[in-house]
Amino acid sequence: MTSAVAVTAVFALLFSSQGVVNALLGAAGIEGPSWLLDPRGLLHLALGAVGVGEPGWGGRELLGRPLWDWLAGPSIAMCVLVLLAVWTTSGTFMLVFLAALQDLPGEVLEAAAVDGATGWRCLLWITIPQLRGTITLVTMLGLIGTWQVFDQVYATGGGAPGKTLLTPAYLAYSLSFGQGEFGAGAAVAFLVCLLTLAFTAGHRAVVRLVAGRP
Repeated sequence: MTSAVAVTAVFALLFSSQGVVNALLGAAGIEGPSWLLDPRGLLHLALGAVGVGEPGWGGRELLGRPLWDWLAGPSIAMCVLVLLAVWTTSGTFMLVFLAALQDLPGEVLEAAAVDGATGWRCLLWITIPQLRGTITLVTMLGLIGTWQVFDQVYATGGGAPGKTLLTPAYLAYSLSFGQGEFGAGAAVAFLVCLLTLAFTAGHRAVVRLVAGRP
């Protein structure tokens, strides 16, 4: 019910250097980072914690970036946006699941209970299969939504730090209205559309394969 910009502002305060999250970590003896200003990748941090540094081949470039940068993983700042996206979308998806659960026929569960099925068996073999359509809808909407993240990036500085928060939707906007390159922005938007269609088709194929349908 709250706008994405307002929620982003609240998260920015919570995850600031002097915010609540770092205060709680400090109470536990942990020094928290500057969350939304930290471009370090999680994989780099994990490898550095076990003493693994950049290998010799890490300086080779792929598409204009060193291979070592490609293996950085999501930045600390991006992890905050992931938490933000989960927070803002989980409520809507839970409402969809709630509506689907309320629409399930109770006779099937009653028959299973009479046959001696336990709660876990009813969940795994009756409830979840009947929610297959809802699960497909929610995962597809989530997949499409990942390519359309814009408000949160705009409200946190437009891709900073180090452009680790840059998303395709914001890149199309930035090229078109920030740099005046409308052709490049339209090309990025068109590629995002093609990628969305491709991932959606792949998602449907996986769902049909798992369901055992042609």
